[in-house]
Amino acid sequence: GPIFDIRDSMQKPKEFPGIMKINIAFLLIAYTVFPLACVLTISKIPEIVLFSLPKDNSFYLLVQVGYVFSGLLGFPTQFYPAIQIIENSKYLKTNIFDEKGNTTNPYLRYGLRVLIVCILLIIANITKSFNLFLNFLGSCVFTYIGYLLPIWIYNAFFKDTIKPSKKYLNWICFVFGLFFGVSGMIISFAELVKYNEEQTV
Repeated sequence: GPIFDIRDSMQKPKEFPGIMKINIAFLLIAYTVFPLACVLTISKIPEIVLFSLPKDNSFYLLVQVGYVFSGLLGFPTQFYPAIQIIENSKYLKTNIFDEKGNTTNPYLRYGLRVLIVCILLIIANITKSFNLFLNFLGSCVFTYIGYLLPIWIYNAFFKDTIKPSKKYLNWICFVFGLFFGVSGMIISFAELVKYNEEQTV
């Protein structure tokens, strides 16, 4: 969501692709090394790996609190693209914004945001496996925002200048991303239902 804003705020926007590549490489390494280290060092990993930290140590308690706090701060940024899409739907856009894009109905706009967060909180408290709920939600959101939407926007924006080979490659990635994303959604939902059934027996 904030990628374009970050690029436009740079003194040299042309350097953004290089910075983005470094950032993606760093995240790839971190997301690969950290879970691998957890699997190799912890015999029985709980659903949320931070729950494996010692509970009688104030430092580890501070780490857990800090992680929760960072999640709360990062949630609005992660959810912002979805909020923008919802607010710019045909019905809501005319009831929330004027022709210049200014908010005309703040109660509806922010009330909708609070409602969405409340629905997510209710679902998170009702489900008996918060980890599987996060897996399902992550599959839905990341498939759309991480794979489908960027390729769709890129091909539409550069349709006159993009090479045919790259365009076809992008659509191949689009199909693969859609396939694996939907597969992850189905598997996560099935495991969530199965987990609930096992808990109620």
